[in-house]
Amino acid sequence: MQPVTFLGEAFSEYFCTRLLWDDPQLRGLLDPDGAEALYRRATSVVRYAQRQLRDREHARSTYSLLLGPIAELLGWRLGDAEKIATEDGLEEGGVPLFPEGESAPMARALCVAPDAHLEAAPGGLHRRFAPTLSVARVLKEQGLDYGFVANAFELRLVCCIGTLPSHVGFDLSTIAEGTTAGLEAWKLLYVLLRQEALVGRPRLIDLVREIGREHQQRVSTDLGVQVQHAVVRFMQGVLDHPENKAHLPAVISDDFLHDLYQQTLRLLYRLLFILYAEDLGLLPIDMLTYREGYSLNRLIHLARARGAESLERTDPNGPFFEDSLHALFKLLRRGVKLGPEGKIDPYGGGLFDPEGTKLIDALRWGNATVDNVIENLIEVPAPKGYHGKVRASATGNSTSSSSAPSMKDCWN
Repeated sequence: MQPVTFLGEAFSEYFCTRLLWDDPQLRGLLDPDGAEALYRRATSVVRYAQRQLRDREHARSTYSLLLGPIAELLGWRLGDAEKIATEDGLEEGGVPLFPEGESAPMARALCVAPDAHLEAAPGGLHRRFAPTLSVARVLKEQGLDYGFVANAFELRLVCCIGTLPSHVGFDLSTIAEGTTAGLEAWKLLYVLLRQEALVGRPRLIDLVREIGREHQQRVSTDLGVQVQHAVVRFMQGVLDHPENKAHLPAVISDDFLHDLYQQTLRLLYRLLFILYAEDLGLLPIDMLTYREGYSLNRLIHLARARGAESLERTDPNGPFFEDSLHALFKLLRRGVKLGPEGKIDPYGGGLFDPEGTKLIDALRWGNATVDNVIENLIEVPAPKGYHGKVRASATGNSTSSSSAPSMKDCWN
């Protein structure tokens, strides 16, 4: 698991992990020094709790051994556990979190058994009763924007603002290790979840969410230019690939380029659709089989590899990324039943129809080309005051191409 994971539209991953600490509107409110001062104690608290929870089987152990000590660190006052009536019946409502001296809760926290999954329902129940989805219903019923769900290994912030619930997950094992990665995770957890962030008007947690969304909107505008760059890069990569020489016409005509361009656009529409759907949880990114075996998010992380682990560098003309995308498109076109994990319904319409990409499907793409296309779809230039590039969803690697007819000329 990554030290911090994001799902949904509420919080911008790149803003929260890269830009937050330097934002001029927020810099004076974040208190990173306070977070660092508590980090050693936090690692000790989490490490001790995880050791004590190894042989425990009940949610009440997670409440007493983990949530209680974390609540003390963050300044929460916990109420009593209760059940809440929602549209799906009577559900575990967890415990309310109160600011000191206040009687109105600012959030709710639900604990599950130490080794229970946060995205899988208890045995015999429909997936909608998974703890993360259940706590979202409880929050809506109670008129609360934020809540938490936890097992021995993850503390997950759930946000019910927007069309669908979103969450930010903090890997407690990374925090317990006391590493630099753990410190960065703890600092963000402290900024978003301490009592001071959840009270007052405007709440600090809301400011982080809203400023991050403004950043995302600027990124979306710039992304249109990046899509054009991705089209050029893909077409150039296909024309350059050594295995395609025998399959390309001797003279690259305008008609051929037109067909190549149209099919490249369709491919990019597929990728953008999947990026959007995975970010919002419309695709089952919480299913292990999908997340680790098929997801585009998995390929993004592979594309970020450097040096000897980079397919762009070690196997630039290889088929791994291409074959992985074909498998993903086929899965979404046909759907699949995954037994206890659930099922993935097929997506209708013509977006994943192979007839729409017959030309490019008959050609090789190459790892370097796909890597660079992903980069162009998920990275845009940083705003003024920042350096490098800004990630629209996740980061990728840079690559370049030459030879064959220049696609910039063909584009013109």
